[in-house]
Amino acid sequence: MKSQCNRCGECCRVIHIGYTKKALRKIGGSDAEFILKYWHRISRKEAYKRRPILKTRDWSGFYFYTCDAWDEKTHLCKMYESRPEVCRDFPFYGEKPTSARLEWLKVLGCAYAKTVDN
Repeated sequence: MKSQCNRCGECCRVIHIGYTKKALRKIGGSDAEFILKYWHRISRKEAYKRRPILKTRDWSGFYFYTCDAWDEKTHLCKMYESRPEVCRDFPFYGEKPTSARLEWLKVLGCAYAKTVDN
């Protein structure tokens, strides 16, 4: 049995990935196109302001973004049905959940942290 998204939207309040937009332009693909169009880079300081829990982890090598598709009032994605793979595959991206990943999701309050069959 696996947990499912509880649609809290916290995963999209501040998005963190290990790529700059410059790197994404070189990579290309539909995910990169979506990110380049809808995501906006924010400073580490702004990310920590929006999600104070992020201060509890080392984010070396990561960049922070906000997304135009995230609705500030409902905390839901306005493009949920057409969201790209990078969003659809969160938080495991096709890989087996690790205990470290599950622990971090638990800290965030994410329903995916309750995954039982790893």
